[in-house]
This record gives sequence, C-alpha cells and structure tokens, in this order.
Amino acid sequence: LLDVPDLSRRLGNLKGGARDIRMHPWFKGFDWEGLLNRSVNAPIQIHARAEDDTSMFDDYDDDDGPDIGAGKVRPEEQKLFASFSPQ
Repeated sequence: LLDVPDLSRRLGNLKGGARDIRMHPWFKGFDWEGLLNRSVNAPIQIHARAEDDTSMFDDYDDDDGPDIGAGKVRPEEQKLFASFSPQ
C-alpha cells in the first residue's frame, strides 16, 4: 500500500492523495470519523501499571545497541562539546 519504492505509484502520493488511502478496499468499514474524534478502540489493548511501566518491552543489554563498536568519547573529543548545555 504505502511502501512502494516507486513514488509515482505509491498510494496516497497519487492524484487522489489521502482519499486513495481511505477508499482502498483494505480499509473498507474502517471508522475514519471515529479515528478523527478519538472514539476508535485500539486493536491491541496495553495495560500499563504506571507511566514508566516497561514490562511490555524486551530486556536487552545496552552494550548491544546499534552503536556497538563505536567506542568511547576521548577527552579531546569531549572538549568539542564544552559549549553545549542541557536545555
């Protein structure tokens, strides 16, 4: 639907714009007005115990992230950021 590499054929990027998406058979029966006024229930209900409840996420080692092997910032590199301050 939306992940067609050729932008000239991508649904929503054609002459009909977003209407092409809304009228696609896959969305037949979808309550677009309900989505707009936020009355549509989510298809998957998440029950969090608190705002910071991360129990629905997998545990992983921080050292295994996408920057693995990037190395530590050397002191001379850190000096380049001396003028940066947290907002």
